[in-house]
Amino acid sequence: MAALRVCTRQLPRVIARPCLTAPARRKRSSMPKLDEAGPSSRPDIDPWAHIFDSIDDVDSKIPTSQRPTRTPVRKQAMTRSEINAFENMFDMIFTAIDEQQARTGVRPLGAGLDGAAIGPSTGLGKVVDKVYNRKKDKSGTERSTTEDDAKLDLLREEMELCGTDAALLTWARNNVFTDTVANGTPGPTYPGLLALLMRAFRERFGDPHLALSVFEHARHLSVSSFVFGCTTPAYNELIVTRWNSFRDLKGVRDALEEMKVNGVECDHFTRTLVETIRREVGERHAWLEDSLTSGVVFSMIQELELLSAPVKRRQPVRKEMEPVRKETEHAYSRQWRNSLEWKYSLRDDGAKSKADGPDQMWSVNLFAAPAKPPVATSRPHQSLV
Repeated sequence: MAALRVCTRQLPRVIARPCLTAPARRKRSSMPKLDEAGPSSRPDIDPWAHIFDSIDDVDSKIPTSQRPTRTPVRKQAMTRSEINAFENMFDMIFTAIDEQQARTGVRPLGAGLDGAAIGPSTGLGKVVDKVYNRKKDKSGTERSTTEDDAKLDLLREEMELCGTDAALLTWARNNVFTDTVANGTPGPTYPGLLALLMRAFRERFGDPHLALSVFEHARHLSVSSFVFGCTTPAYNELIVTRWNSFRDLKGVRDALEEMKVNGVECDHFTRTLVETIRREVGERHAWLEDSLTSGVVFSMIQELELLSAPVKRRQPVRKEMEPVRKETEHAYSRQWRNSLEWKYSLRDDGAKSKADGPDQMWSVNLFAAPAKPPVATSRPHQSLV
């Protein structure tokens, strides 16, 4: 019985032992023996080369953290006619300079205006007036301004009927930038139409780049186009476009400087624009990134004010307002050039009357205190008897 009890007590241990040792035996059998030629015994094989061989290749679809970018969908694609209109417009812009140079042999007025600018003494406004007056003299009839205004209003209505920017560009090519403008003298409605085109492209269609391209095309088309078209209204639209659309303070300064070089006068609207720009820059709505201590922006503002300041012309003095100068025996009618000339004249006159020689020519001290008059002495009363 005692032996039976011992056997029954050891029976669970004997039964449980194979269950515990069986996995260990499988592991030992799976692992390579030390005496076998494994990967670690070979110096030319990396022991970590086959560490991931038992792992199945599974395509892991990990969501990306960034949202995929989508190209904005255009509202409406350009038609073939619109593409042709833009291509023809750009061809006109890039070929106008070469044609003008080949025809006349002179470089047309461009952005740089190197040596070809008309100075302030003969401004563009005066040149335009002289040319139009010459046309009136040759024709013999004076063109009234009401006819020009009526024609401009009619062309403005035609511009408003254009529903797209491509249609307006085609209309401008056929009615504004014609062969007469490129080869001859533009009509009196040309500067007004140029300003209206720039405003329409900027405000109606929201395309400031095309507005700037219209101005550049008019400037490079021909010399007459630059002289008669790029006037004060066109430059005002150029300043508005550069500031409101791009906040280009340097571009505004360059436009005003170009106006001054070419003799284009600033009007009241130009000065209002400069004042608006100065106020917006002062409030620092558009120049938050600029440093106040640098002084670059403020120096540009000062240049804008100087360039847009009205020119003060000296008017001749009327004859009835001139002071009457009466010559007397004590006052000289001669006007001296400076405050010392009369002293040298007095010295020369005194030298002629001196007979003592040249050493005593200048014996009078003009800067000394005046001599006191002699005091009269009292004499005793003498009787007449």
